[in-house]
Amino acid sequence: VNCEDSEDCLHDASFVGGNRFELHHRIGSGSFSTVRLATDTRLGCKVALKIEKVNTKFPQIIEEARRYKLLQGGTGIPSMVWYGTDRGHNILALELLGP
Repeated sequence: VNCEDSEDCLHDASFVGGNRFELHHRIGSGSFSTVRLATDTRLGCKVALKIEKVNTKFPQIIEEARRYKLLQGGTGIPSMVWYGTDRGHNILALELLGP
């Protein structure tokens, strides 16, 4: 399976972000990305990972990461933990909010 063309390589218990994040189940999806629960092995906590294919027609995650960086510390804004590209996907790791 070509990881750049498919999310098949991003299955539960696989690792992304230089082996920093262990993937768990999908917790949401939208027009531009999928959101997965993950464990940050460096910080030892659960995070939300927004994931989109690198070759998507209108990439959003890198721009979204820039906006989170500008808004850090604002009320109701989740902390950005990490962002980058791995296994053919743009990935944004955010503080997990909600129950």
